[in-house]
Amino acid sequence: MREIAKRVVLSSLYILGAVGRMLNMSRLSYHVTRSISPFPLLLRKLIDSSTPVDPLASTTSVPKIELCIPCTEKDMALLPTVVFSAVMNSNNKIGSIRIVVPPLQVEAFQKYLGEDFGHLNLTIVSESTLLGDLISLCTSVAPSSRKGWLIQQVVKFMCVLTSAEDGVLILDADTVITRPRTWLQGNHSQILMISEEFHAPYQHHFVNFRASLKRECSAQDNPRVSFVTHHQLMQPAFLREMFGGDSIWKLGLESWIKAVNFSGNSPACEYHCYGTFMVTKNPKQIHFARWGNVAVPRMDPRVSNQNLNLARLQAEFPNSLSVSMHTYLS
Repeated sequence: MREIAKRVVLSSLYILGAVGRMLNMSRLSYHVTRSISPFPLLLRKLIDSSTPVDPLASTTSVPKIELCIPCTEKDMALLPTVVFSAVMNSNNKIGSIRIVVPPLQVEAFQKYLGEDFGHLNLTIVSESTLLGDLISLCTSVAPSSRKGWLIQQVVKFMCVLTSAEDGVLILDADTVITRPRTWLQGNHSQILMISEEFHAPYQHHFVNFRASLKRECSAQDNPRVSFVTHHQLMQPAFLREMFGGDSIWKLGLESWIKAVNFSGNSPACEYHCYGTFMVTKNPKQIHFARWGNVAVPRMDPRVSNQNLNLARLQAEFPNSLSVSMHTYLS
């Protein structure tokens, strides 16, 4: 009975989403992110389903971007499909790809990928090479069981901050993009997706981090939605601004790390921080786009590693825009 009710609700959301698109609810979604308390889950689903899939599709100025994926051996088998799908479904040309892995796994990744992706300008980068002394700061802040979790978030930021491109697509190693997107246009406008979940500690961390930079947050800096979407286009110029500016961004990143309070299980999120900063400080550069993500356990037979490819995922999840295959759901 509960499953039937769920199906009815989801079907209603698809209908309401279609109505919302006719009423241009993508404009409304900006205004609803400007208050404090989170929206109920069903309303967050409605907002997501009411935004366009590819709002920048008609743009004639499509700059090149970089693709960055932090990865460990547990996601290695997914990596070829994750990379191929991201490249195939990006309307922005992907000029280079960085796969960032723990130091002791660099050789294993190089052997696994071989020369299959050489034509894509793909490089395997060690976390220690990219982060330098930030590794020791992460180690001092995080308990041993959460050190890798924190390092991966800092890796994503550093990939953006050190990129030569105008935009960087950050992608979780367990997430396959299944439909085409235009991530960034030439006037520095980008798409931004909202997620269905809302985890209050992420917002608390953002506020504390901004306070550490002497940037106060007002009520309007507390969105009623979150941006934990497993992939996100980040622009280096705006991320440096979030961390205090071109000349001091590394100090700002160190402050972000120090503001993480591990009294809770999941105390910070890089995607939420960038999304919140863009919505509250650079709203004119944002075009809301539908998330449309499906999360499935890694052991789900529909996503078994055997013969996993983009065409299969598109057939199994025809209404999705991305599929995340989480080990923690298994």
